[in-house]
Order: sequence, then structure tokens, then C-alpha cells
Amino acid sequence: MAQELKKLSTKSWGQVAAQLLAFEKDESKKRQYRSMASYIRALSERESRNEATLWRLLSAGRFYEEIRARLISQGQTIPALEDPDCKAAVESLELLNKISRVVPKATLEPLEISTLMGETSRRELRVTWETYRPVLEGKTKRGRGKKAPKYDSRNARMRGAMEEARVIARIADACPSLFNLQSSADLFRPIPTRGKPYLMRVSHAQFDLLVVTKATDEQLPAVHGIKVLGRIRDIARARVLLDTSPADFFWISLPDAQLPEDMALFDERIGVFCVAQKSVSVSRPATPLVRTEENAEYREQLLRFLLAEFSKSH
Repeated sequence: MAQELKKLSTKSWGQVAAQLLAFEKDESKKRQYRSMASYIRALSERESRNEATLWRLLSAGRFYEEIRARLISQGQTIPALEDPDCKAAVESLELLNKISRVVPKATLEPLEISTLMGETSRRELRVTWETYRPVLEGKTKRGRGKKAPKYDSRNARMRGAMEEARVIARIADACPSLFNLQSSADLFRPIPTRGKPYLMRVSHAQFDLLVVTKATDEQLPAVHGIKVLGRIRDIARARVLLDTSPADFFWISLPDAQLPEDMALFDERIGVFCVAQKSVSVSRPATPLVRTEENAEYREQLLRFLLAEFSKSH
């Protein structure tokens, strides 16, 4: 037992997870400790480690090895859990596990590789999860043994939410070029509002995506509110929202096929994104909204709220 319960403090999380997974496969050890729960309890008592933390490492390790086996069968080279070159983080794997239930396969596969190689940050994974989570109607797995919710293409509501999420993801990825920025470092992470009642309330439920560009020597932070529209006739609602908007700039996105030939149909203050199958472009730039005293107060409240959100994610 002493040999098996050697110090965990000198091990990486991957090495601890590999030790737990090795126990699962060793019948002689199972007979010695009777069950995984008994083994984890013994490790916890010996090392003064929280049992829940060890279960969490085991779960992350299982998920890592499941993806690793599949990627290796496809010709990828991914380090083993116990390998010092294993750079994946537990929190990143937990986010990837959630993401894997909903994002399109074409998006998921490169994300799996980059996450296991430690090349994708938790910030990036969090943005992806926030974008696609509304497709699952806000449902999450709660409690051991319960089935995690997954995307169902037969569900009409999910299909509509998936299309909107894809549009939001394309816009979020293209933000630096859409706003003529040097890089993504010049803006805070884009925040989808769907599924966040507090954020929808602060922004008057006007936007599907909020983007804040960072302050420079010449400019103050600017709040860009983006409304995703699936049909040209929805523009009437966007016009109504303009006069109460707490954002500095108001944008709408429309599918390429829905763009009108005459941009005069749109209020001149509204910026327009054209969303094609694989690209996003600016059909017309937004112009700054004129502030009323009431709007200025709402804008400051929204900006403070967003900056607080950004600080919590770092």
C-alpha cells in the first residue's frame, strides 16, 4: 500500500490521473482496495487531498485518454497523461467536454488537438462554450449517472439556435478585422448575451453579441452591440432599438442572400455585417450613436458590468 500511495504532491495532475486510471485496469489492485471509491478515499486520507478533486482528475484523465486514442488512430501525435510534455489543463478539458456535445465536428476536431497540446487558452474555450451553450437550452449535466444533454438536429429550436451560434462564432472570430484593429489584443473577449439574464437586462435585451474595444491614447473604450437577424424584415425591430441603445455602435448581421440592394432601407447609423457561409464582411460601417443623458447612464452601467466580467475571466 505504501508503494501505491506514494506522494502525490510531486506529481502533475496528468500523472495522478494516470495512476487512477491504472488502478481501474488492474484487477489485483481492485481486490486489494475493493473499489475505486476506497482507493480514492485512501489516497485522499494519505495525502490530505480532497476526494472530489481526485474524482475530478480521474474524469479529466478518462476524457483525455478517450480523445487521445482517437486522434492517435488518425495519425496525430499526442503525449500520454504521465508524459512531462502533457500540457493540457484540467479546466480546459472540462470546457472541451461541454463543447464537444454541441459544436459542429469541423470546429471540434482542431479544438481537440489544440486543447490536448495545451495550445488553446481557457479564455478561448470559454468564449466557444458561451457561444454554443444556448443551443442546449441552458441545460447541463447535474449529478453522477445523469446523461449529459447533446445537440439534436431533429429539434427545430436547436437547429435555429445552432445557426445563430455559428453566425455569432464567425463574427467573434473576425472581430479584429471587422473593427480595423491590429489584433485581438486590442479588444476584450466578445461576450454572447443569450442565456445570461443579467447581461440581457443591463443591455436592454438588444444584442446577441457585445464587443468592447480597449482604450488607447486617442480613444476611450467603445461598446459595440451586435444583433443577429435571419430575415430582412426583422430590421424594423432594430430601428426601434436604436434610440434606447446603451452601446456606442449598433450593428446588425444578415445572411448574404438577405442583403438588400438599397442600403437606404437601413437607418444610416446602423452598421451591417454580411455573413456568408465561411466569411464575414462589413457591408456598411456603423456610426457613433448620439447620447442622451439617459443613454449615457445606461452605457456607463453596461461598460462597468462588462469590464467586471472581463476581469473575472483572467
